[in-house]
Amino acid sequence: MTKGRIACTAVAAALLSGLAITVPATSVHAAPAVMAAPSIRQAHGLDCEATALQIALAARGVAASQDWVIGQVGADLRRAAVAGGGVTQWGDPYVTFVGDINAAEKDFTGYGVYAPPIARASQIAGVPAAAHLRWSPAAAYAAVQRGYPVIAWVQVGLATGGTRTWTAWDGRQVPYVVAEHAVTLVGVDTDAGQVLIADPHTGTTYWTPMPRFEASWLTLQNMAVAVGIPGSVGLSPSPDGKGYLIATSAGTVSTFGDATSHGDTAAQHLNGPVLGIERTTDFTGYWLVADDGGIFSFGDAAFYGSTGAQHLNAPVVGMAATAGSKGYWLVAADGGVFSFGDAAFYGSTGAMHLNAPMVALQATPSGHGYWLIAADGGVFCFGDAAFYGSTGAMHLNAPVVGMSLAPGGSGYRLVAGDGGIFSFGQAPFYGSRGDNPPPSDVVQIATTPDNGGYWMLGSDGHVDAFGDAAFFGNG
Repeated sequence: MTKGRIACTAVAAALLSGLAITVPATSVHAAPAVMAAPSIRQAHGLDCEATALQIALAARGVAASQDWVIGQVGADLRRAAVAGGGVTQWGDPYVTFVGDINAAEKDFTGYGVYAPPIARASQIAGVPAAAHLRWSPAAAYAAVQRGYPVIAWVQVGLATGGTRTWTAWDGRQVPYVVAEHAVTLVGVDTDAGQVLIADPHTGTTYWTPMPRFEASWLTLQNMAVAVGIPGSVGLSPSPDGKGYLIATSAGTVSTFGDATSHGDTAAQHLNGPVLGIERTTDFTGYWLVADDGGIFSFGDAAFYGSTGAQHLNAPVVGMAATAGSKGYWLVAADGGVFSFGDAAFYGSTGAMHLNAPMVALQATPSGHGYWLIAADGGVFCFGDAAFYGSTGAMHLNAPVVGMSLAPGGSGYRLVAGDGGIFSFGQAPFYGSRGDNPPPSDVVQIATTPDNGGYWMLGSDGHVDAFGDAAFFGNG
C-alpha cells in the first residue's frame, strides 16, 4: 500500500470513529498585477509630470513624447513672488505648468503642473483620464489591478511633510512642496503590501511598501490621474426624480433608473475633456460641454455656437441653458461669460480681481439672470439672480465645486470637493459627506425635483443620495 492510501485510510477511520481531525490550511496568494510599462527618465529638469504621462500612455499602447505633453499643458513663465523663504504668489498648476521647466524648484524659478492639465493632455492623446483629489489608496490600487496606470503626485524620494501654500494669480490657494514630483503606478501586490512605481526622476521602476508611498502621496492631498478611465463629470436627474444620467470626461453618457440616453461622444475624438451635461427644458435632449468650449448636441438640443475654435484666456468650467432651451451661457475659470442663442449677457467677472477661480454657472428659472460660483464659495449675481449667502468669508476644508438650485430659484446649495454642503435661502440641508469624505473628490450636486433631497457625484462615479433622493447606481 502506498503512503497516500495509508493517509486516506487513516482519515476515513477517524471520521467513522467520530474523532475530530485538523487538516492544515493552505493559503492562496494573489499574483501581483503588473503592467507592461517602460522605465523612462525625464528629459528636462522639471518635466516629471509629462514623463509620468508618457509612461502611462505607453502602458495603454499610445506613444507620446515628453515635449508633446509639455506643449499641450502650456506654461506660465511669470516669476514667483517670494518672501520669508517661501512662495507667496505664483501661477496656477491646476491650469498650466508653473515656471521654467528647465529651472529649479529650490530656487523658485520652476515648479510643475497638477492633475487637471495632465488628464486633459491624456484625453487629447486619445486616452480618457480622470483627475482625482483626495483619492483613496484602495481606489487607486483597484485601478492599477484592472490595468489602468495611475499618475500620483508625491515628493522626490517619497519624502514627506513640508507642505506650504501660495496664492495663484487667479486667487486659488495652491498647496506646494519644494520637492514636488509625479510618478506612475504600474503594478500592485496586495498580499505583499507593495506598489510598483515607474519613477521619472531616476528612470527606474521599483517596488515600495504601500505605507511609504501613501505617506508621500498624502503631501499633495492624494492627487492623481487615472489613465484609461474617464472621470465622471455630471449628473442630470430625470424630471420625476426616478433616475439620472451620468456623463464622463470622455463624453460617454450612462443611464440609471428611468433616465433615457440620446447619444454621446464615445466614438468621437475630443480636443478637450467633457466637463458637464445640461438638459433641455422638456428633458428630451441635452448638451455636453468640453473645457475648450466645444458643444455637442443630442436629442432636441440645438447647437447655437461654441468657443471651440476660439483662443480662451482660461478654460471653460460651466454651462447653463436658457428657460426655453433656445440658447445657453458658458463661463470660463476667469469669470468670462459667453452667450449664445437667446441667452442675454448680464455681466461677468472677467475684468475683476478674483479671490478664487470660477467653477460653475447656474441660470435663474426665468432665464433672465445667472449666478457665477467661485472655488472659495463666492457667489456673484447677475440679472434677476438673488443673493442668499456664500462661503466667501469662511475657511473651507476643500474648494467649492458646484451649485444646485431650490425650485423657483428661492435658494441654493454649494458643494465642496470633500462633500461638504452649504445651504442658503429655501434650500434645506439633508446631510453631507464633510465629516466622512467620499473615496474621490465630489464634482457636482443635483437637487431632486421636489427639493426634498439631492445627489452628490464623485469623480470616480460614486453617487451619494440624501433626503428623498433615491440611489439608482454608480457611474
